[in-house]
Amino acid sequence: MTALCRRLIAGLLLLVATPALGQDITSNVITLLTDDDAQVPAMLMHPSSGMNTHNPGVVIHHGGPGGHPARGCCAPRWAGEHLARLGYTVVSPLSRHSSGRSAGTYRSEPFETATLDIKAAVDFLAQIGAQDIILAGHSLGSIRITRYMIDTQDNRVKAMVHYAPTRDLPEWMQANMGRDRYLDVVDRHSKLVSEGRGDQIIYEVYEPSYPAPPGGESASLQTARNWLNWWGPAAQTRNTVWQADIKVPLLLLSGDEDTFVTMPYLEELKAAAVNAPLVDLRWYEGGVGHLFQGARATASKDTSDWLIDIGLGPRPAITTRFVDTQTATGRERSGVFYAPTIGMGLGKTAFMVVYGYGGDIMWSSNHWLCVRLAQAGHACLAGQTSGSGTNIIRATLESEMPDFAAWADWLESEGYDKIVMAGHSWGGIRITRYLNTSKDSRVKGMIYLAPTANAPTWAEKGFGKDAYDELVAQAEAAVAAGDGNRVLVNKSFRSPPPAPQGPARPRPQVAASFLSHWGPNANTVHTKEMRNIKVPVLAIAGNLDPFVDLPYLKEFARAAGGKAEYHWYDDGAPHSLIGWEQRTTEDIVAWTTKRVE
Repeated sequence: MTALCRRLIAGLLLLVATPALGQDITSNVITLLTDDDAQVPAMLMHPSSGMNTHNPGVVIHHGGPGGHPARGCCAPRWAGEHLARLGYTVVSPLSRHSSGRSAGTYRSEPFETATLDIKAAVDFLAQIGAQDIILAGHSLGSIRITRYMIDTQDNRVKAMVHYAPTRDLPEWMQANMGRDRYLDVVDRHSKLVSEGRGDQIIYEVYEPSYPAPPGGESASLQTARNWLNWWGPAAQTRNTVWQADIKVPLLLLSGDEDTFVTMPYLEELKAAAVNAPLVDLRWYEGGVGHLFQGARATASKDTSDWLIDIGLGPRPAITTRFVDTQTATGRERSGVFYAPTIGMGLGKTAFMVVYGYGGDIMWSSNHWLCVRLAQAGHACLAGQTSGSGTNIIRATLESEMPDFAAWADWLESEGYDKIVMAGHSWGGIRITRYLNTSKDSRVKGMIYLAPTANAPTWAEKGFGKDAYDELVAQAEAAVAAGDGNRVLVNKSFRSPPPAPQGPARPRPQVAASFLSHWGPNANTVHTKEMRNIKVPVLAIAGNLDPFVDLPYLKEFARAAGGKAEYHWYDDGAPHSLIGWEQRTTEDIVAWTTKRVE
């Protein structure tokens, strides 16, 4: 999809997502708890109408040394307020490097504590529902957010925005002091550390180098150990070095009178980001300094426009509610139903999303896929079955079939007469078996995310033939004796290739359940079962999936009895497809529009 198309679509969605563009915002002070049990205050901003918890969330880190998120001159305020007015939820931590913390904090806190503070903000947004996180940093905050990504490789982060990104700290300090003095300071501080006096406070005055105008003066007040941690030759505070490991889109913004940033430096950062799928620059002329004086509104709008262009614009609000149904035999089942707030997706195809082996309705692909499908205008249901969670130990494949029928009935009772079933991993064999046994005419299409291999063959390879045959015999004897639900079949198991060799793990199931899923006569030979699927089929998998490789995905698609296509993500997509959620959803919606609607 082109950037122009994204902008047009996002503009329409924005009208739905935000009842009044430029709406009022609510600002609060909250407290984040870090992984090392520190309490970090933070600004929280969102529309006064409330948080759309399914929108992308934004974390903006202030600059420094020192720095403070509440200052009106800096990006956490002006960019944060702009994004909040558009519908984003924005968190800006008062980090342990801030001027607002106690006097002893900044001077002794190593640079890497920023990672803990940023993670606490990302965790907060994820915990309230945001599935896509955008990291932004102003000035020194730029290096902090880059360091965060290097330290964590957090796949919840989908894009990064750098406002006036400062230069690599060791090289910048050497330019300020001159090489000889810099090396002398490094020697003195290193000696203090080696003598056990690394906590001694050092006050260093220096003149900032070009592009800062001559004659200025600045200073650092830090312990000897911490000065080396930030500014020393071995300090891990270099944006140009780390950019090569960033794998999300980047936006770099700065101005022509910035005292720390030049256009050649921005271009150097862009050139270094060899693994980022997109790197864009915004350069402002006419006397725009490090604090974006005179260009704050423009930089804010450029940021939101760019986020829209890459698919991270504000999204429509959706409704989520917990629902219940009953099977034909009176078994109660509960589920989560997602729908657009406006129109409830009536008249469009509804989706029934089915989790993988041992999964549940409130996590994994059920949640992220249903949220995004509802934002795209479709109703989506994730319903429990007899095999939910740990019930998989006792459930048989056939015992789940009445559950799917009950959920299809429920969708029809709500006004949805066209259903696409989507199964993730083991959920794929579940939906295949359902359609094969029910011939449900309401099901108009089938989607397979990381579809399972042929289960009996896969299990035999994992257990080894002799062990597999022994387990099958044990399970068959238990079933024949009427003890199929009493005898536990339990032996450690290694996933066969394409999974890498790993430790053996137990896979306990009662005998009847084991045979239903893994036995030689089980209805889980997926490529065989697919022959009877006559509705359109879409299969999606990625090259880091330990259970699905490209030859199998092609074989799986060829096995379908109707029109089938597959999408292979060869850029690092895992079995969960986490990190590829939006791409997956866009492919599903496009396929549904073409093949079903």
